[in-house]
Amino acid sequence: MSRYLLFLAPLACPQQTMLIDSHLIIWPAVAVNITVTLSCPPGKIGDMLRKCDGHNTWGNPNLKHCKNVQFQELEDLVRDF
Repeated sequence: MSRYLLFLAPLACPQQTMLIDSHLIIWPAVAVNITVTLSCPPGKIGDMLRKCDGHNTWGNPNLKHCKNVQFQELEDLVRDF
């Protein structure tokens, strides 16, 4: 009879909940060196990013692709003008 042991690598960064612009954001648990992409909080459009670094800790959220909805509408009007 053969026996196999299966070792699963633990998730490097645990699920984390945080407030961004007064909205509760839940970052899922992921393995090391994975970047998670979530939709921006309500009132903004685009995606926010966050990476689980090589030290098993979450980096800071990157919100540079989150634009205010009203600003985006104005930008679209100017571009279409």
